[in-house]
Amino acid sequence: MKFRIFAVVLLLVCITGPAPDSIAKFDLNGRPLWPIVPTSEANILILEYHSISQPPQNAPFPDLYVSMDSFKKQIDTLMELGMTGTSFIDCIYQMKAGHVNLANIVLTFDDGYADNYWVGQYLSSLKYSATFFIPTAYPGRKFPAKGIFYMTWDEIRGLFKMGFEIGAHTVDHIPLALASESRADYEIKQSRKDIEQQLKEIQDPRPKTPLTFSIPLGSYNTSVIQDIEKYGFDGCVTSNPGLLTEMNLQKSPRIKIFDDTKMEDVVARYLRTNLKQGGELKKGDKGYRIRSLRTILTRLGHPLEDSDFFDEKMELEVKKYQKYFRLEESGKLNKTTIDRIISDFIDLVVAKP
Repeated sequence: MKFRIFAVVLLLVCITGPAPDSIAKFDLNGRPLWPIVPTSEANILILEYHSISQPPQNAPFPDLYVSMDSFKKQIDTLMELGMTGTSFIDCIYQMKAGHVNLANIVLTFDDGYADNYWVGQYLSSLKYSATFFIPTAYPGRKFPAKGIFYMTWDEIRGLFKMGFEIGAHTVDHIPLALASESRADYEIKQSRKDIEQQLKEIQDPRPKTPLTFSIPLGSYNTSVIQDIEKYGFDGCVTSNPGLLTEMNLQKSPRIKIFDDTKMEDVVARYLRTNLKQGGELKKGDKGYRIRSLRTILTRLGHPLEDSDFFDEKMELEVKKYQKYFRLEESGKLNKTTIDRIISDFIDLVVAKP
């Protein structure tokens, strides 16, 4: 398998010629400087976290917990790939401006667990941003018998002062689609007021009123979405799996991250989805995407093996293109022909699901 990975990387490296100015280059550490693409072509990665700690004994939802060690490894992977953590509202601002930097992935943390304050300090030290969604009846709650603790309002204000976004997550974390219309309306409206009230005294030019919303328990319907829009939220995240586009800003999907999630696999799928976008690519765009794919393949070779990126058909293609390169080396194929062959191979790789 290592040989097959090397063969693909070798094929991609053989693309020659200086990159046009429009093609993103790589930094001195070999990390990709991801491109800025039109909002209409962007598929944006939003990661969904909850508690960053070991699950307490008999935790009712152990999947909500990611250990600190696993979390650090996941963030390290993003950093190694030249990616940056951003808040949901900053992502929305980029989208509304018409272009999105694909290096920016949105980090979100739901429910306001006490360990989230440590998360904020850690991310701040890395110059990463994020959004923390708070059910406004939760701050300060403690359930020692269950091992569950939530941040205080002082800690939440501390996160805001560090530069993080504080988003709304209802008052009582109820399934909105199952509530009466009046109760759902209250939960959305009041959570916005509560956060504004708690942040209003902070000396900071940013809006104190929350501008984004997270739907608890993935429970929503048309009426809930209409209420979220009515109360002035610019965007809303759900628990639906997928990537954000300009078409689903008020029902934004997220990728839920677990303790054993391999961030390499998440990024590889994210990259391949964006490689497929854009319709008729300009020459410079295609050159960039080829170089991005080469870099990710180089760095993520083993995880791609785990996800069966190289099936039997791909293995045959690799062998075929090795033969073409031997013909080129012997002078039996000219550069124009080999460039076309490489381009066809890239199209095959990008077409992988």
